[in-house]
Amino acid sequence: MSVTPFILLALIYKICEVQSHEYYKAGFDYPYEFLDDEERSFREEFGREKRSNHPNCPGEILRINNGSAARENQFPFVVALMRWETYPKITDQFCVGTLLTLSFVLSACHCLVEGEIKYPHTVVEPPSIDILAGAVDLLSYTQDRKKVEGCGQVREAWDIFIHPKCSYQNNELVKDFGLIKTKTPFISTPQGCMKPKHFPADQPDHREVVNNMTENEEFCVTMGWGLDAEGFASSWLKTMSMTLKPAKWCKEKILDVTKDQVGGPDIFQSDANICALGCEEGETICMGDSGGPLLCGPSREFVGVASFGPGNASCGNDTIPFVFGRIDGHEYWIWAKIHNESKHDSASILNFHARSMVIMAMVLVIKDTLIL
Repeated sequence: MSVTPFILLALIYKICEVQSHEYYKAGFDYPYEFLDDEERSFREEFGREKRSNHPNCPGEILRINNGSAARENQFPFVVALMRWETYPKITDQFCVGTLLTLSFVLSACHCLVEGEIKYPHTVVEPPSIDILAGAVDLLSYTQDRKKVEGCGQVREAWDIFIHPKCSYQNNELVKDFGLIKTKTPFISTPQGCMKPKHFPADQPDHREVVNNMTENEEFCVTMGWGLDAEGFASSWLKTMSMTLKPAKWCKEKILDVTKDQVGGPDIFQSDANICALGCEEGETICMGDSGGPLLCGPSREFVGVASFGPGNASCGNDTIPFVFGRIDGHEYWIWAKIHNESKHDSASILNFHARSMVIMAMVLVIKDTLIL
């Protein structure tokens, strides 16, 4: 299998309220104004050299190994997926997820299946997965396993739902996303350390918006607990700044870097994938970041999950783009699944509007069939 399901090293950014494109057009120095005061005030000697002079990349900011240390409460929707066998330990972290409700997490399909990635999928045994939410440091994991409220809560997975078209065939990894339902809901916190990501069901133009973002090489961030280029793990959540790349560029670049590798070339499918490059030297996809969210533009729209690094040497190679599984255009499948599996769990439904439920029933099958 040439496509190695790697993972995104962490990115830095402060989660804030949704800002409109009018904010950007008003003359703010984006993305510099996208940073908060603390991020803008980091001393120059701590900065890494920019890999890219792309205008959408920010200036020098603090870098730790291949990413930036996230602050507490900065990304309250990001969760760590832990899979343990004998006893829980922080090295059990294997993927990243995004909290969509207090009971449902979105992650990469390849994180949640065993064996071949094709329908019908053989899913990982749900009880073997713990979800750590509301924490940036994995060192709290063993203590937090018994925690029922506050920051750093842990829940056992109860069920797993894979998009039926998730598959790896002919060197194409598509529809690389799925949902995890927790055994019991997380409990929201007044401290602000845990909060589901805003991801509306009713986004009729989302695919067109994301397509435009790729052509405009929009600025993005992603985050995770994955390895660095030297193979060392970090217990602290890290973030990474990136820019999207046009679909044609992604397809040609990935073909070029994998065509001579055993099992290659890897195929970039623009209807199912988007790709991006890190803004700083050494920022790459590495093991442990799969499933992490990709947030793009001034409003930090949730557009994809970390899927794979092309070929067999993308970790540490900042010239190779990172591939994300697109979730734009699949909002109806995601929220229909959450709704259907939550009929007796009203506490788990967040941001699910009544009008979206009606629309969903009419267009779900058609919409998901049209998108390859």
